[in-house]
Amino acid sequence: MTCKEPGPWPEARPVKPLVDSLEAVDPVLVKLNNRLHQRRQPWVGELAGQALAVEWASPGGALQGSREVLLTLGQEPLRLLVPAQPLDSLLGDLLGQAPTSSLDPLALTLLTEMALLELIEPLEARLRKTLQVAVRSRLPQHPNFVVSLTVSIRLGAAPAFPVVLEMTPISAHWVASLLEEHLAKQADPLPQLRLDGRIEAGHAPLSLSDLRSLRPGDVVMLDYLPADQLRLTLAERLQARGRSDGSHFCLIEAPQPVPPDMENAMSDVDSNASLDSQLDDLPLKLVCQAGSVEVSLAQLRELGAGSLLLLTPQLQDGVELLVNGRKLGQGQLVRIGDGLGVRVLSFATP
Repeated sequence: MTCKEPGPWPEARPVKPLVDSLEAVDPVLVKLNNRLHQRRQPWVGELAGQALAVEWASPGGALQGSREVLLTLGQEPLRLLVPAQPLDSLLGDLLGQAPTSSLDPLALTLLTEMALLELIEPLEARLRKTLQVAVRSRLPQHPNFVVSLTVSIRLGAAPAFPVVLEMTPISAHWVASLLEEHLAKQADPLPQLRLDGRIEAGHAPLSLSDLRSLRPGDVVMLDYLPADQLRLTLAERLQARGRSDGSHFCLIEAPQPVPPDMENAMSDVDSNASLDSQLDDLPLKLVCQAGSVEVSLAQLRELGAGSLLLLTPQLQDGVELLVNGRKLGQGQLVRIGDGLGVRVLSFATP
């Protein structure tokens, strides 16, 4: 056998920490941004004789070719980025056939304020501050627009369009306070989010030493519900009783919070015992899962007595044996006198 000397190793260079390459964000602005981007009920009003609906914290941003509308709230500047077509249409109702491009900046500012007056006056009353359309020459050269909010506006029967509101920290705080005072929060339905639920036939409290001693063929006595009832557990937070026909689970009550496990919470620990001894006495929970379901948040809000949930098909007969939520084996339910037990068919000893 011949051995080769390894060639020269490439020069080791220190790796630049990831944190050094990340954008720095002011924590105060993060909190302010999150206040503005809470989902809220739409604001409904009227503009130019047409119904107006504003959806807050909408996705997306300004469209290419948007027009700039500068405002002052008190002494603080704001900027709106509005698509050209709806803005020109709104101004055209006041201007007639003359193009807006023929107007000087001051005249265009006055015309824009006239067009938005129906909105400006009630906002001034609620904010208790003056709100005016401004000429750029009267604003600071570089306004501190560090917070932005995109809204979706629908005017009459026309399609909705996005408008971006850019603000300074002070004006953003005023706008956030106005939203919090007058518009209720709206929960995000999160239609793609689904919760896994398990159908439990019974459970048994075990210690770690009990669990280690289990072998295929052993039978464990279970705590169970009466009258062939099963328990649905969702996200370890909610539970409901019901019955199963093998393909569906029918609830007999609305989901309720899972009560705390007082047996494990109040178990005594011998402070003089060795660590191995304490671990052997570690309280665990063996659960027999007879099926599983998937529930959307929308479904969860509507569940009650009589609700039906489709069971996820199981690949094997019997029940799955879970310990603290983790699958460790398979079992078969058996009657033990008037009680219920599970015969261990396979088990992965922890």
